[in-house]
Amino acid sequence: MMNHDCEPTAVVDYPHGNFTAEVRTLRECVPGEAVTISYDGSGLAVNARREALRRYGFECNCRKCASEGMSGLAKDATRTKEN
Repeated sequence: MMNHDCEPTAVVDYPHGNFTAEVRTLRECVPGEAVTISYDGSGLAVNARREALRRYGFECNCRKCASEGMSGLAKDATRTKEN
């Protein structure tokens, strides 16, 4: 099993139709950097991604989710002030 990230460093494929996985990096990784995959693989909004990932038993707080979540909170605060 590999860890999840909404901006993964790798993808997993099963090119031979069996249980042999092939892991390919999506970009050059620096030494010590985690090799991660996206469990969801979609371009959903942060709340929808988090909801989809709950079936794996966690709420995603990766850098992308944290950033989009904070910008969403800022937008919500702005809307509240305008109303």
